Amino acid sequence: MKKIIILVAGVAACAPVCVFGTPPFGLIPDWESADERSTIEIALADFNGDGWQVAKGERKTGDGKRHLFYLKHYPALTITAVRVNGTPVLRADYCFDARAGWFSLKNAPPNGARVEVDYKWSNRLDFLAGNEARAQTDNRDVVYFNRGGRLERTPSWVSTALEGTYTVMEADYDADGDVDVAIGGKEFVKIYKNTGTGLEGTPSWTTKISGGWAGCFAWGDVDNDGYLELGVSDSWLDKFYVYKNNAGTLESSPSWAVGYQYSSYVAWGDVDGDGDMDLAGSTFYPDGYVYVFENKNGELEKTPCWRCDPPKGNCRALAWGDVNGDGEVDLVKGTYGASGPLDFYADIYYSRNGVLPTTPSWESEYYAYCDTSCLTDTDGDGLLDLIQAKGSGIIGYFRKAGILEKYPSWNYAPGPPFAIFDIRVGDVNGDGYPDVVAGCTRSSGLPTGGLNKLFLNKGNIGVNVKDFTASPCACGVALRWEAGEAAAGFNLYRATKSARVAAEPGKVNKELITGRSPYRYLDTDVRNGATYQYWLEVVPLAGPAERHGPAECTVGVKASFALAQNAPNPARAATTVRFSVPTACEATITVYDIAGRRVMTAFAGGAKAGENELEVNVSSLAPGVYTYRLEAGGEAAAKRMVVVK
Repeated sequence: MKKIIILVAGVAACAPVCVFGTPPFGLIPDWESADERSTIEIALADFNGDGWQVAKGERKTGDGKRHLFYLKHYPALTITAVRVNGTPVLRADYCFDARAGWFSLKNAPPNGARVEVDYKWSNRLDFLAGNEARAQTDNRDVVYFNRGGRLERTPSWVSTALEGTYTVMEADYDADGDVDVAIGGKEFVKIYKNTGTGLEGTPSWTTKISGGWAGCFAWGDVDNDGYLELGVSDSWLDKFYVYKNNAGTLESSPSWAVGYQYSSYVAWGDVDGDGDMDLAGSTFYPDGYVYVFENKNGELEKTPCWRCDPPKGNCRALAWGDVNGDGEVDLVKGTYGASGPLDFYADIYYSRNGVLPTTPSWESEYYAYCDTSCLTDTDGDGLLDLIQAKGSGIIGYFRKAGILEKYPSWNYAPGPPFAIFDIRVGDVNGDGYPDVVAGCTRSSGLPTGGLNKLFLNKGNIGVNVKDFTASPCACGVALRWEAGEAAAGFNLYRATKSARVAAEPGKVNKELITGRSPYRYLDTDVRNGATYQYWLEVVPLAGPAERHGPAECTVGVKASFALAQNAPNPARAATTVRFSVPTACEATITVYDIAGRRVMTAFAGGAKAGENELEVNVSSLAPGVYTYRLEAGGEAAAKRMVVVK
């Protein structure tokens, strides 16, 4: 087998590849509440504490550059410890977003360093609905408890508050090991404390905002003391402000505030990778900008360190997350619209070396009002997709052919007069993949509400298997496949294909096939000239086994022209590409950037008949998407290749 070493020059960064077939969420809700509510904002957490789990020593690997790491399970409650090569990291040297599931270290771990994290999470997430005041609906806040992986349809917890809620945010703000909830609205901010078995019925902490309106909340530990501060946007007082948390007690008036007209949204993120939380705030008309306020040694600056270029509309729906897979936190912005046809597009700003660009690195091509943005790994490949509430429904941008799609492939609309202004993501049914819950109301001015909804993630039932192939080789049949980490192992089954007899598949391997993706197996017990069909049986860590296939192969015939996907993909240091040609011939492999510009001719020379293998060194590349194109014997084929750091 011929080996060719390819050294590829760097190109511009872009979103990493995750091949996604069909949207994982359907157009019919898997659950709806039995009661009609005017739900404007929601929360997703284990409020009654019946599903807490402890993850100890979850492993990550440092690369010398990466500050940001994601937890396997989120939303989480709290991180209890972080260790690098066995040495504990001080609490003052990292920050984390429990709801989004990431933590950021002040010092990037060295290349190859063992990073371990202990944290608390739940496999029984409950659904809290915050309800605005409507004439003919019960506007008290409620919780639908999770009973064994299923949400009850009638809420078991009902608050006593009647003012009408406009914003909700959950967190363990007093660090006592359970989830509390902040609610806000016209001239008030309140907190329902958790008693250990559930939320109290009457808020135990309340502060009045004279002439104000709490429009958005965000919890973040500004001074890294283990207690979360509450960030607020107030569109009536035209301010962003923060309530400091003193050892589990919020101050009654903000200790930090800045004035910006029609402030809209707030979100915490470690944009500069220094291990503490910076604050992003967005505004409505006539400003329409997003600002970032830097955290310096536990104190927020009042002058922004960053502002986006002149926007196309009102800014809303901020979210932080590592979208392009380079270990830095990026900023997502949704727009609310003001005037003109370009006002409703979503933007993502990719951070590079702790600095956000002022113009978007990624921009959607779908025109939609956006009120909430959620970044989540829908298929367990370690890469983030984007889910947004758009008022008239929900949209989802997933990975296709290596790129975060710019036109959403999931578009749910409940139909007029219903509206969805808030969504949350989390594993409701305990299968290991994030689901989507949505609060539903009716359009403004109508007296009644709607039915709250749940969409289960159906794109990842079992283990995600890709590219199961069977190819003839000199020693028999070479089988190859890729799969996620949720498998205990694999079995292969084979049947001889015949036009006369339907053969029963027999097991090929004697012992369970284990290892790391991509997986390979060589079947030598074959006859020359025979055609075989192979099935791959996945043995998951939990649940029933499932089969994929068949993959078909005829032994002893000429190889066909084919270009295989590189593996691993995404790649960090080295990756392998295989191709086959029917006869020996001259071949070229050309690498292009995402804009279609030729970067280099990676290979030009002779290729032998059959399978050829290329070892690609990508260690010098910036994160990005590349296309590699094979031309040989008058035929051509191309594949996407992604590099992450």
